[in-house]
Amino acid sequence: MKKHLLGLLFPLLLLTTAFEGPFQGDADLVIAALKSGNPAEISKHFAVVVDIKFLDAPEDKIVASEKAAQKLAAFYNDYKIKGFERTAQREIGNTMYLTGKIIGTSKKYNITLMLMKKNTSQYHIVTLRVN
Repeated sequence: MKKHLLGLLFPLLLLTTAFEGPFQGDADLVIAALKSGNPAEISKHFAVVVDIKFLDAPEDKIVASEKAAQKLAAFYNDYKIKGFERTAQREIGNTMYLTGKIIGTSKKYNITLMLMKKNTSQYHIVTLRVN
């Protein structure tokens, strides 16, 4: 009985991991941009408008991607951010939640991103919070 159960579960496990591939590629692009420590690379993945918040600064809702890119670049320069470590990633439908730590010269900061995609397009960052 155990052999039959394992025989059924193993193909199921292979099928579930096989379907991660197409979606994982989009996430890898965003994660690579975060790991680069280059705000210009990260901002390429912004949606048309972004909800953005840095540390104790007031939250900026519905900011155009160009202004959000400027704020991100200023934050990265001020805190000398050099990289990213992913702690969690979860996909639900067309939404992905990504959490991790961005690495400064003397401190790490928590970062949370919400990414969305429409139909078959790539993921775009719609919310970015650093605390």
